[in-house]
Amino acid sequence: MPLALHPLQAARQPLLHAVRTLSPLRRYLHIEPLSSHEIRRRFLDYFAQNNHTIIPSSSVVPHNDTSLLFVNAGMNQFKHVLLGTEAPRHRRVANSQKCIRAGGKHNDLDEVGIDGRHHTYFEMLGNWSFGDYFQQEACTLAYHLLVDVYKLPKSRLYMTYFGGDPEVGLQPDFECREIWRRIGIAESQIIPRGMDDNFWAMGEEGPCGPCTEIHYSMDGSAEKLLEVWNLVFMQFNRTRRGILEPLTVKHVDTGMGLERLVAVLQDRQSNYDTDLFLPLLQKIPELAGTPPYQSKFGDDDHEGLFTAYRILADHARMCTVAIADGMLPDKRGAPYVLRKVLRRAALTWSNKLHSDPLLWAQLVPTIVQSLGPAYPEIAEREAVIQATITKEIEDFKGIVDKGTKAFGKIWQKLENKMVLPADKMYELYRQFGVPEEVIFGLARGRNMGCDAKGFYLLMDQERVKSREGLARKKEQVAQ
Repeated sequence: MPLALHPLQAARQPLLHAVRTLSPLRRYLHIEPLSSHEIRRRFLDYFAQNNHTIIPSSSVVPHNDTSLLFVNAGMNQFKHVLLGTEAPRHRRVANSQKCIRAGGKHNDLDEVGIDGRHHTYFEMLGNWSFGDYFQQEACTLAYHLLVDVYKLPKSRLYMTYFGGDPEVGLQPDFECREIWRRIGIAESQIIPRGMDDNFWAMGEEGPCGPCTEIHYSMDGSAEKLLEVWNLVFMQFNRTRRGILEPLTVKHVDTGMGLERLVAVLQDRQSNYDTDLFLPLLQKIPELAGTPPYQSKFGDDDHEGLFTAYRILADHARMCTVAIADGMLPDKRGAPYVLRKVLRRAALTWSNKLHSDPLLWAQLVPTIVQSLGPAYPEIAEREAVIQATITKEIEDFKGIVDKGTKAFGKIWQKLENKMVLPADKMYELYRQFGVPEEVIFGLARGRNMGCDAKGFYLLMDQERVKSREGLARKKEQVAQ
């Protein structure tokens, strides 16, 4: 069927198209790039015009799925449809899904701020076909959105496809390769890859299939490619014995990270240099009285100050969205991850910015301005979000103060002041509630090492005792 384009797209002159694809010329003529709001809106409008039902993002708090800490992909809410245990309400669907990857199998927490691409909170733009269209239309839809709507130059797009795997008896996905050829992608820009890159599976067993990834060349060559969009063609079911059986109904499941797409369309090398993050990165030094943000990474960020800014901006978005969806910091599971992220931000603010971490809560209004128009629940709960963050940081400051005093007394009594013993670490952790990262920080402040191995062993022993005690209680109740 014909692909519907935004009415303005058909009227655009070829010259304007050329201007939009030449970054230096765009800057010279002062042509403003699309905002993140407009990029998100155009995605949803495009698929609505192509007969997709636009559904709202689900909460980042998983419901009826104990396998997840947080919703971490657009397909999570369609899991039972893909598994075949639930009938789809619509054959064609698209949305922008709020996602969190912090803890569990998919955990980007330790990568945040170090590079320009990883985040604990991000948005996944996706479209799905449940037994309707398949490879041909999925690729065509994706291509026309990127080239005709977003005006990306075709010469910068590189497509990967599944190159086959003889060990599992799978041939290369030549059909996908031919589709890209017919669409007009140059042969040199269509690249085969193996199971690790271009075969997607929901888990060790269940729906799976080859995928094609759309990459954008950051410099016009094949040397610096950024993965933008992944189109998965689910056509097999993997059994417990590892056998791939053809599905009776084939599905399409796609995902494109909004933050990466915005960076491409706004001609930025880092996601943090887009309008999704820059207001926060400008607000942080304003609140803390520290130097303005600079987009420096690695060795160029000598003291780690700008990395700290990026961590604080990312964590503020993640905590704001999680609390807006009803999660509160607590001692176990995902709520504990939320608490850990909050505390990590508080320590980063204190240790790197040398400022009161309570100021960090004042980033919430900036996030509401950025995300509130797309996700009204964030704007509606602004006061609750800010109050929750403030209380958690106040409580944490009390714990740190108490722990610092306790550590000082322990340090005075130590004979060997070079290493903090495991039992003393555990005493601070268990008796005073001092988090492990604070304990390590206190030791570093005294130029001490820590018996981390012994500390973690004591923690493991305590967990075993706790599980055994819980099992005994259940047996007593059963009797």
